[in-house]
Amino acid sequence: MHGPGGLNGIDSGICPVIRRTMAPVTRSVELGMRMGWWIAAWLALAGCASSGDLSQRKPTFQASTAKLDSVYAACVQARWAAISPGARIIETPSTLQVVAGNASTEKEEWLVIHSRAAGAEVALYERIEVLALRAYRDSAKACL
Repeated sequence: MHGPGGLNGIDSGICPVIRRTMAPVTRSVELGMRMGWWIAAWLALAGCASSGDLSQRKPTFQASTAKLDSVYAACVQARWAAISPGARIIETPSTLQVVAGNASTEKEEWLVIHSRAAGAEVALYERIEVLALRAYRDSAKACL
């Protein structure tokens, strides 16, 4: 028989205990969901902020090397290919460029190498500066 106290009055005594026991679990699930939404929103904004031409940005790393531009480019390309198999060297009339992309963008990492009389000047442009992606920058530094 169902009455105002629940199923034969049993519900009225158990529910407060269940509510008190489940409250911390419910709060942690709600907190996790909120954090998940914040992370999703942040990633969406990072994706929007990352669009655009890399050449319009300031380089995230600049240096000079005593190596020939072609030797330096080959070193960086080999290291980047271990991270992103599509990494490639592009030769233009005035520069060598090492480019690594992904499925949605052609250039995620872009290294421009200008030949000089005694080596080369390098400038790295990154679409997103995230600690996890520092392997590209570290590779560019290691090849100097």
